[in-house]
Amino acid sequence: MEYLRRQVAAEIARYRSNGICSDYDIELVVALWLDGKTLRQFARERGVTPAAVGDHIGRLRYKCIRFHQWWTLKNRRRREACQRQWQ
Repeated sequence: MEYLRRQVAAEIARYRSNGICSDYDIELVVALWLDGKTLRQFARERGVTPAAVGDHIGRLRYKCIRFHQWWTLKNRRRREACQRQWQ
């Protein structure tokens, strides 16, 4: 587990050093990926809606590729359940 935390921290350090991520992007990635907060917790702390945070995560698709892949895989079941519900 410690190995994975180091890998995640190293990836976040690359995001910082690239200079293409804003401070808000980095805070979001650290909170969700490294600290394990939920999207709703992060949104509540920032005073924004969960949908706004979700949209922001979508915009990180090409900036923070590994984070976005992790987020997509983590939430795949939830997305599939929502799609079945609306069919």
